[in-house]
Amino acid sequence: MIAMPSEELLHAVYLVATVLFIMAIKWLSSPVTAKRGVLAGEIAAALAVGATLFNPELVATSGSSPRCSLARALASLWAWCT
Repeated sequence: MIAMPSEELLHAVYLVATVLFIMAIKWLSSPVTAKRGVLAGEIAAALAVGATLFNPELVATSGSSPRCSLARALASLWAWCT
């Protein structure tokens, strides 16, 4: 069974994703740092989606199991890569 992350860990991941989103916007404003901005935005989006999928409150209210969350995450990753 997949262990659910603590609330503090989720908040930390959301905070890192927020900072990365802000930095991505800053880096996208220059052609020199645009590639770095795109990468930072992609990582931030992946972190935010992953934290949301593994949020215990979301799992408890939707009635799905951690395995369903993992399946959703893998399906999202597959869709993103294709």
